Amino acid sequence: MTKLSEMIIPVRGEISDIPEDKITDRQVYDNLKDAKAYVDSIAIATATAAQLDDCYKAVACVYAYVNWTSIAERLQGSSPTTSFARIQFLREKAISRLQLITIWPLNRDLTIDMKSISKVKVDGVALTESVLESYTEDTEVEPDD
Repeated sequence: MTKLSEMIIPVRGEISDIPEDKITDRQVYDNLKDAKAYVDSIAIATATAAQLDDCYKAVACVYAYVNWTSIAERLQGSSPTTSFARIQFLREKAISRLQLITIWPLNRDLTIDMKSISKVKVDGVALTESVLESYTEDTEVEPDD
């Protein structure tokens, strides 16, 4: 697994339309930490290190871009013109990566789709005592002729 600090430059490369002076390496690193926490919480045990790294990067890009647009909106009074489409693209990219490493259904905003989980029907299961005779090594079994 790649160190999060080594992923800062690749994340910056993905969100290169954000001016470099508008988002610090520390902010990107914090987004990577948040992304790692989220991805690790939904990942299956068989996910590879490369898949996890890819998901950390994709989710961190979404987080960084959303943070930047909210700051830009406060400063300018409106969102940057292409930000909505760009965020949608980054989310779709992240979802496509996340679906490979999780069993959870995801919403378009990367959250777990609790509505679809609540619709899943589960059969009741219970453990009871066996009604079959218990066999031990002492028990002889008659061969069928």
